[in-house]
This record gives sequence, C-alpha cells and structure tokens, in this order.
Amino acid sequence: MASGSDKKRKGPSVVRGHWIVLVKGFLYLLVGIGISIFGTENFERFPGSIQEVIDNPGLVFSWAFASKILGTACIIYGGIDAIYKQIWLITSKVTIKRDGIEWQTGILNQVSEPISFSRIEGAPCYRSLLGRILDYGTLRIYGVGSYTITIPHLKRAKALSEFIEKHKELHKTGNRQKDRDAEKEGRGEAAD
Repeated sequence: MASGSDKKRKGPSVVRGHWIVLVKGFLYLLVGIGISIFGTENFERFPGSIQEVIDNPGLVFSWAFASKILGTACIIYGGIDAIYKQIWLITSKVTIKRDGIEWQTGILNQVSEPISFSRIEGAPCYRSLLGRILDYGTLRIYGVGSYTITIPHLKRAKALSEFIEKHKELHKTGNRQKDRDAEKEGRGEAAD
C-alpha cells in the first residue's frame, strides 16, 4: 500500500516569474500620462509652430513644453518596459525535473540552462522587504566550478531554494551510496 509520500509526480513542476516585474513599466505609463495631462493644464503656453519658437526662444523652456516632452518620454519608456517584462514573464520558467532543474527564457534569443542536483553547490535566495511580503525573490544557483545561474523575480523563491538544497544533499548522498555499492561489487568480482 502506497503512502502519500510514495506517490509519483505526474511530470516536471514549473515555477514562473512574479507579476511585480510589471509594476515599473505601468508606473512610468501612469506618471507620463499624469505629466502630459496635468502639466499643461495650468500652463497653456505651448508652441504652436516653429515660427513661434523662433520669435520667443524662452517658450521652449516653459513648463508646458517640458511636461509634454517628459510625459511623452515616460509613456514611451513605460510602454516598452511593460511589453518587455510581459514577454519575459510569459517565456521565463524554472522546470524542476527528477534529476535537476532547468531555467528557460526568451523568444527570439532562447536560453536554456539545465543543471543537475548533484552539480549544485548552493542556491541562496535574496529577497527584499517587499519580496518577503509578496513571496518572491532572486535565486542564485551556484554550480560546481564557477557556473552560476541567476533567476530574478521568481515566485516562491525561498521555497524553491530550500527544495534545491534538500534535493542537492539527497542526490549527493545517493551518489555516494551508489559509489560505495559499485566499489563493493568491484571488490567482490576481484576476489573471485
């Protein structure tokens, strides 16, 4: 009779990025819209033509003109950032497999970085105060040698870090036991 812990997993588990990555782009969009709308409301002097700018150069440095330029720049940057981070959020994932993990990201330039549990030296989790509140963080996986995988803004990063540390030790202990068994078998064959 199988207990609850003996049940096999149906397939690899997947952990994705956290929605917090979208906040910066949307904040820039809101600030840009606010500057563009409310910045010119109080200052109605905006150059209507190039001739008006030539006749009155001080008009170029007016708040109305600066707010339009700054607001437009914030809207463009916020829109690009929001789209870029949305693509990152959709395409980035950590797949937990039986023998290790794999970090995948990208659409045009796809990156896939697999690492087995036995090759992992450590997996610390870095979280800010907001990260601890919303349960996300940056996971840095150190492999044997100088191999490092950094996974930013990951959901449940602390739990994944603990899972990796636990399975890393299990795989190392399992490999040591297999090595001992193979060594014993080798000695047994040599004695015959």
